[in-house]
Parts: sequence; C-alpha cells; structure tokens
Amino acid sequence: MLCGGHTEITDAVTRPVITGTLCGSVRRRDLVDKRRMRPGDRVLITKGIAVEGTAIIAREFHRRLQALGLPPEDLARGQSYREQISILAEARAARRYPAVSAMHDVTEGGVATALHELSIAGGHRLRVHLDRIPILPETRRICDLLGIDPLGLIASGSLLICCGADAAADLQGDLAAQGIAVSDIGAVLEQGSGVEAWQGPTRVAWPEFAVDEITRLF
Repeated sequence: MLCGGHTEITDAVTRPVITGTLCGSVRRRDLVDKRRMRPGDRVLITKGIAVEGTAIIAREFHRRLQALGLPPEDLARGQSYREQISILAEARAARRYPAVSAMHDVTEGGVATALHELSIAGGHRLRVHLDRIPILPETRRICDLLGIDPLGLIASGSLLICCGADAAADLQGDLAAQGIAVSDIGAVLEQGSGVEAWQGPTRVAWPEFAVDEITRLF
C-alpha cells in the first residue's frame, strides 16, 4: 500500500496543524470499482453542489456578503450547510444496490472537476445536462454576489453515483425516503474519457477550472 501526503509552509497557518490518514478494507466482492461503469448507466448526484464551499464562504466572508446585501436568513442557512458535508448516509444506501457501478465524492475543484475525474477513473465518457445539476438557492445567491461559478467551487457534501438504468429510480426513491435529495443529471456513454455537456437542447463546452473557485476570494 502506498500513502501520499502533503507538506506546506504558509503565512496563513499560525499554529500547529495535525492531520491523519484513515485506511479501511473491504471484501473484494463488496468493492464498488469505477471500472464497472457501463454505457447507459445513469449519473446521479446527491443534495446540491458546493455545499462545503457555501458553508466556508458564508462563515469567512459574512461581513462582505452582508455589505453586498445578502439577507441574514440566507447567510445563516449558508453557514448551516457545514452540517451536510458528510456523504456517509447516501454511500451506505447506494452500496446496497448491485447495479451501482461507481461512486465519487465531490471535493476540491467542484462538480465540474469531479465529473471529469469520474470519467477518467471509470474509463467512459459522460453526458451531463448542466441545467439538471442542483444548485441550492443560498449557493446561487452567494456565488452571484461574489462573481464565482458554483460548478468549480469545493463541493464536499455531494456524492456522484453511477447506477444501472433499471435500478436508478428505486435508488432515488430510497434516498428520498431518507430525506436525501438526489438528481439524475446524465448518463454514461462509450469507452473513453471526457464530459459531453448539454444546456437544454444545446451542446455546450464543459467548464474547466485550473484551481478551485474559492481561491479567488482569498
């Protein structure tokens, strides 16, 4: 087993920071291997995108957002998103479905980066409908005020799931019954890599972000 790490010196850190790595094991037959993705699988995403980014920005830039006119109730809801960062519940639900072929935690670089990573790891192209990607109201307002794109904003709290079309509706119903919002945003295509983007009936360029959008605020 090979574990990587990260070392950095920055003026922003003024106290010792301790980090840890957790390693787990799973029976081979229970492993959800992204290479199991097949054409026709549905691409699902839980909650709304940029949950973590919204929480960070609402906390760190609250004065700036207030000055820009963000209502106090929107600011409070944005800050409360930090309670939704875990994707454990939806991952547990999804792993019970044999038709689930891939799962990918959306983190740095936002959903745009995560979907590209998913395509590469699974060895298949993806078709994604941008207008189906769920953006929570507070996230949209905060991003509009600050001029950043939620598609490229750090998004822990959302889980990408690829699932066979026959079982996708049942999985969505199971998640909804647990109070977990889930949206069908596209499909797995042929072997290869890359994301084919659509906005309504029009094919458009897939957005790419060299760095996470949150870095533009610091």
